[in-house]
Amino acid sequence: MLTLLTFALKIAWTAALISSLVALLATASEGDVISEGRALSKISEKELDSYRNNSIGFIFQNCYLIPQLNVLENVKIALSVRDYTEKECDEKALDALKKVHAEFLAKKKVNQLSGGQQQRVAIARALVTDPLYLLCDEPTGALDSTSAREIMELI
Repeated sequence: MLTLLTFALKIAWTAALISSLVALLATASEGDVISEGRALSKISEKELDSYRNNSIGFIFQNCYLIPQLNVLENVKIALSVRDYTEKECDEKALDALKKVHAEFLAKKKVNQLSGGQQQRVAIARALVTDPLYLLCDEPTGALDSTSAREIMELI
């Protein structure tokens, strides 16, 4: 489910700047980001790291997959800072790949994938942690219209 974020802007901001603020990678000169009733400017750097890792998923226009890893490993990397067993990571990653109809790609390397398949893997990686928010930059740009519709319904 998508969460609606509302912004009141005084100047022309770029999407990249807004995403950086929402992802807490940059700080606002005024105002605050409120999540679940908490002003996020008031929490420690360690808490911010934890918040980003546990609450925000990123889907980039460029997939940023790691070519040395296979598909399953690329999805599992999002779980690397969590306290899951290897078996739990495998199960969660495969479940995320199933959600985007890409489980059959699990053992393939990135260079064996089409652009649309790479996008599906990147989406699975963003979803595997079950984030509160998804920050997306053209998440379906490399997908055909039917697949794009399915992914938009999913997220």
